[in-house]
Amino acid sequence: MAYREAVAQLDSQTNETAKDILRVITRRRREEWAAWHGEDSLHEMAFGEPE
Repeated sequence: MAYREAVAQLDSQTNETAKDILRVITRRRREEWAAWHGEDSLHEMAFGEPE
């Protein structure tokens, strides 16, 4: 599952078990991105800079 997909599902999820699973997925994707890219900018790459 892609980071953007997991974040979108996390925002709409009401089941705590499902939220926990999605949090694990997003954390892993951020860690993978940081290891590959050298910094944790995955959220900015997926969603743009915060305003």
